[in-house]
Amino acid sequence: MTRVTDAGRRPARRGSRTAESIRQRALGARVADALRLEGHAVDKAAWQGPGRERDLVVQSLKAAAAALLAWLVASVWLGDPMALMASWVALILVQATVYSSLLQAAQQFAAICAGTLLASAAPAVTGSTLGALALSVPLLMLLANWLRFGDQGVFGATTALFTLATGAAGASAVGHRVGQAALGAVIGVAVNALVLPPIHLRDVREHLAALAEEAGDLLHSVAGDLRDTEWNAQSAAGWSSASAGLEHRLEALRSARAWSRESLRLTAGALRGVRRPPGPATAVRLCPPTGRRCTRTPGCWSWSATPATR
Repeated sequence: MTRVTDAGRRPARRGSRTAESIRQRALGARVADALRLEGHAVDKAAWQGPGRERDLVVQSLKAAAAALLAWLVASVWLGDPMALMASWVALILVQATVYSSLLQAAQQFAAICAGTLLASAAPAVTGSTLGALALSVPLLMLLANWLRFGDQGVFGATTALFTLATGAAGASAVGHRVGQAALGAVIGVAVNALVLPPIHLRDVREHLAALAEEAGDLLHSVAGDLRDTEWNAQSAAGWSSASAGLEHRLEALRSARAWSRESLRLTAGALRGVRRPPGPATAVRLCPPTGRRCTRTPGCWSWSATPATR
């Protein structure tokens, strides 16, 4: 009886495994289809006109071009054995703004120098690669938390790992590694600053227009309920929730303005003209009877400024 029962269970187990395999394949196919559709949508949006998708494509291609240029200079022209370091640093330093690229270049270069110097000195103290790793990596990870390094401090520990793992901890290797890091930083920052420098103004326009629109909708709703005397505690709670939404929108606008100011730092006037910023702000008036946008007369009681569309 036991053998018969086991024999009966085996086909059931095979069937459950087959069903599970089919479900996994179907799930994988759905995920692949969703990713394919998302990729097509991003590509289509990138070619249709200016937008976040196009900015993403431009920055990605700039990072790849910076890495290739750094490899060409370091490996082909200079023949440096540490050419990988230049490409690696150049790839990472094509950031969202020119200012952040320059700041992170300084932070990363300092972290790489610290990691390289400590990794080259650790074997002389411990006498073995394992001891050098045990000495240098914990110290560098603690040093990575220093605020002056920003989020680039971890590169000190990774540089020490690469240095000790490859066995290139001599004075000549240290000089090559630091020199290539400096070369990659210069190329990455130069590519980001000179080739279509990133300027972020779109979020400010969108948040500013949305803030005016949402404020008008809220005022229209409050005025309508008060005029019709049909408001209650639930209506007041809705007004309070909408007001909180306006606060969140205002915080998002402040953050976008700070991001926009940073993107305009260290960008030359001629280069800024290539990525033309929007024109001056125009007043969008809100009519008191409706709380909505009005362009008919200048006699409306309140107004808010939004940038002119290009």
